[in-house]
Formats: sequence, structure tokens, C-alpha cells
Amino acid sequence: MNYSVKQLASLMVVLLVMVTLGSSVIGFRLLQDYYDTEETRLEAQARQRLQLAAGTVANQIQFYEGIVDLLAGKNNANDLLAFSDDAEIEQWALQIRSVLPGALGLALARPDGEVIGDPLIQRIGEVCQQDLGHFSEHLDISYPPIHNSISGLEHFDLFAHVKSATGENNGVLLVSFHTDNLHRIMQQVLAPGDKLILITGNGRVIARAGSNNYEEAELFEQPVLNTPWIMQLHTTPISSPNFFRHMILLNLV
Repeated sequence: MNYSVKQLASLMVVLLVMVTLGSSVIGFRLLQDYYDTEETRLEAQARQRLQLAAGTVANQIQFYEGIVDLLAGKNNANDLLAFSDDAEIEQWALQIRSVLPGALGLALARPDGEVIGDPLIQRIGEVCQQDLGHFSEHLDISYPPIHNSISGLEHFDLFAHVKSATGENNGVLLVSFHTDNLHRIMQQVLAPGDKLILITGNGRVIARAGSNNYEEAELFEQPVLNTPWIMQLHTTPISSPNFFRHMILLNLV
């Protein structure tokens, strides 16, 4: 069969279009598979970073709780409540606070939750005293309670019962810790380009670390073990908005 030059040219154009379309479909599929795999990998890495941050905060709270339980379990705390006057108890609280890293306030209280000594000197505010009273009465509270209404004095409280050798409840130990302590440990596990925000169950910010300038950052959340808190991770957008641009460039090369 003989073809004219014009017919051959037309046939070549058709073949070229078919090859280009086929190449585009193959390129699209390959690129889509690549981004699906890449998104899965990036999301897994983000969730690992989030888990690390939430776990680090949970471990820090557990560490502080261990210190408070240890102080409350020592014989001198029980002996103070049993045999000492208010001035001696207050002096003990001030001495312990001065050597306890990260502590903002510290006090011993009677079984009903009444702070022994001057609450202001021991840095125990009214809201702290209210939570202490609820704890002493075994009422439900969001634990650890967060108090961040005063700038520079943001903190959370931990409580422990002081019991006698026979198990009798002689009082309560209250220790307040700066939320700056949580900020520092969040900063230590922060990855470049990430922002971590620790919030309460109702959305109040407890601490934050890092910053990013992404207009639509990817958000991941995870509860912090044994607390009502939630750790948020804001990170680089995982879904690429340049998918079709890459596909076009691939087929133009």
C-alpha cells in the first residue's frame, strides 16, 4: 500500500499522539504510586514524632508524681503533721520547694484540704486551694489541674496523701510545677519544621514549642497517657499540591 507524504505525516501525528497519551497515563500512574508511598512514609514518621512527644510529657508527669509520692511517704512529712506547729510545717515546705527543680509552690494541708501556714508565702493560690479541697473530698477534678490565668505563673498541681504507719490519712501534700518544664522537654524532641502544642481536654493551651509558616499545616493528635491532655503536631503538609505540575513536567521532558 502506497502512502502519500501527506498521509504519512498524518499517520505519524496520530502515532505520536497515541504514544504521548500512553506515556502520560503511565507517568500519571507511576507518579501517583510514588506520592501514595511517600505520603504513607511521611505520615508514619509524623505519627512517630508525635508519639515521642506525647510519651516524653507523660514520662515527665510520672516522674514528678513519683517525687511527690516520695515526699509524702517520708516519715518526716507524717511526723510534721502529727507533732509540729504551723510555723515549722511552713518552714519545711519552703525548704523543700527551694531545692525541688521546677517547683513553683509547695505546701502541706490538713485532711480536709486546708493549707497549713500562709498560702501566699508558699505560693498556693485560691484556685489551687479549691482543687486541693476537691481532691481531699475525693471529688472529680481534671487531673493534673492546670492554672494558667496569671502570666509567668502558669503551672499544674500534683497531690499526694500523707498517711501514718497504720494507713490513716493525716493530710495532703501539694506541689505546683511550672508548665515551662513541659515546654523545655517538648523543645528537646522537636523536629525541624514541626510545631507541638499541648492542650487540655477542652482546648486550653498548656505549652507549645516550635513554629511553622505553613498556610495549611498537617495536624495530628494523640492523648497524653494518664492525663486528660492532648498533644498536637502541626507539620509540613504531607499531600503535595504540586502533583499535576510534576506529572506535566515528567511528560514534557
